[in-house]
Amino acid sequence: MKANLNALRYFVLVAQNGNLTRAAEALHVTQGAVSQQVSKLEEYLGTKLFDRQPRELVLTEAGRRLYRGVAPALREIDAQLQEARLQPHQAELSVTCNASFAAQCLLPALLDFEERHPQVRIRMETTTRLVDFAAAGIDIGVRCGNGGWPGIRSEKLCVDRLVVVAAPEFAQRHQLLGNEAAVAGMALLYDLENPTEWREWFAAAGLQDHEPKTTRGFNDTLVLLRALRAGVEGLALVGRQLVCHELAAGELVQVSEVSVEAGYAYYLVSAEDRPLSEPARQFRTWLMSWFADNTNPDPATRGP
Repeated sequence: MKANLNALRYFVLVAQNGNLTRAAEALHVTQGAVSQQVSKLEEYLGTKLFDRQPRELVLTEAGRRLYRGVAPALREIDAQLQEARLQPHQAELSVTCNASFAAQCLLPALLDFEERHPQVRIRMETTTRLVDFAAAGIDIGVRCGNGGWPGIRSEKLCVDRLVVVAAPEFAQRHQLLGNEAAVAGMALLYDLENPTEWREWFAAAGLQDHEPKTTRGFNDTLVLLRALRAGVEGLALVGRQLVCHELAAGELVQVSEVSVEAGYAYYLVSAEDRPLSEPARQFRTWLMSWFADNTNPDPATRGP
C-alpha cells in the first residue's frame, strides 16, 4: 500500500477542523470516506495520528509532526497548480486589507499597477480581522498595526501621521488655515477606538491647556470622511495616507502643519511558510515603490 495525496489532504482537513463531519462537509464527501482515508494513512504509517475523544479528534505527537510537514507542502502544491492553471493574461492575485485603506489608498493607486501588469487580475477582500492566509486563499495584504503577527511575514511600509482636515468651505468660513488656536474652539470629530488622539495633537500644537471639544465619534474612517464631505461641521484628525487624494483634489484641506505620529504603521503581509507567487512579488515591488514615492514627510510639518 502507498500513501496517496488525497489521504494527506483528508488528514490535514481533519486536523484543522478537529472533526470528521466538518472535514467531510468541506470536501463534499461522506464522513465514512474521510474516516477510511485517515485509517488507511495511519495503517500505512504504523502509528495513530489522532486521539479519538468524545467530541473531537486531537492530534497525537506523530500527527502534529506530520501536520507541520504536510500542511505547508500541500498549500504550496495548490498554489503552484493554481498558477499553472491560469493563462498568463489571467494570473489572479488575492489581496486583503481593511476597507479604509482599500478605498482611500489602494484603489485610487491600482490603475498604475494594472497599467504596469495588465496580466494580473486582482481580487480584493476587505476585512479588519487577522486573516488566515491559507484558509482564505489570500496571497498578500496590508495590515495596520504594530507588526509581530505570528506566522506572518511583515514588511513595514510606513508610519502614518495624523493631520487635521476639514471641508474647504468650513475652514475658510472659520479662518482655520494655519490658525491652531482657532481649532480649540471647533467641534472635533474623533475615532471611537482612539479617543485620546486629539489631546496628543493639542499638546503638539501648544494647546495643552485646552480641552478638546469632541462631538461626534466614529468607528469607521470612511464614514467620518463621508460626514465631512456631506457638510457635517467640524474637524477630523486622520492619517494623512487616508486623505492624500482628497487633499490633492481639494475636496478636503489640511488646516494646520502640525501633525502627530499615529500609533500604528502599515505593513505588507503574507504567509511566512509560503513563498510569494510571481503576481504577489510584482505587487510587493510596486507597493513598496508607491509608498516610498508617496510618504516623504513634509519638511514643514511640525509635531513630535
